[in-house]
Amino acid sequence: QKKKKKHTGLIIFLSLFTVLIIVPVVAIYACFYDNTTAAFVGKDNVDTSSLFKAKAVDAFDDTATSHKISYVVKEDDLNQLLYQASKSVPDNAKGYLKKLTVSIEDDAYHFYLDATLGGFFDTRIDIKTTLSETKDAQNPENGSFIFTISDMKVGRISGMDSLALSLAGSSLNDESLTTLFKNAGLNMKVSLTDKTITYTKKAMIEDL
Repeated sequence: QKKKKKHTGLIIFLSLFTVLIIVPVVAIYACFYDNTTAAFVGKDNVDTSSLFKAKAVDAFDDTATSHKISYVVKEDDLNQLLYQASKSVPDNAKGYLKKLTVSIEDDAYHFYLDATLGGFFDTRIDIKTTLSETKDAQNPENGSFIFTISDMKVGRISGMDSLALSLAGSSLNDESLTTLFKNAGLNMKVSLTDKTITYTKKAMIEDL
């Protein structure tokens, strides 16, 4: 009779342990664990202003034939700027932010924050944005390019706006993200409430 009670108690304990501990942990790993990271590797000896100046010179290369100035900033250029900016994130963020990159896919711009929590749990925050333009015919410099946040993904789960920001930490807010871009030489303004990253044409011209 005592052996049966012990076996019953053990079964109940194992069942509760499985339901309360193992299943939630497995679910968290299945949903949010993601050790994917961008192949891009930043360079430490690149000067941001020199990079912009080189692009400005290249913009005039084909003017004789096309009669247009073509200023092109490629994905790797943007990632180098973000790499430079990531060096200036607060110390409390450096402990978990592994890499900050952007990926251009068709008409979507994905800003990726690769993070590690506790040094063992890797995840990736994917901020998906679309690019639009506001114009001012009378004063073109007053127009803007606007990245609108259309989705946030944590690990494998989409639509996680509030959780994504929570995982990113209180140090990544409107002010700190705006400062991060400015440190990279990009005077963009971030509004997480409005889900926008705004780059005015006036600011872009000044940056260039």
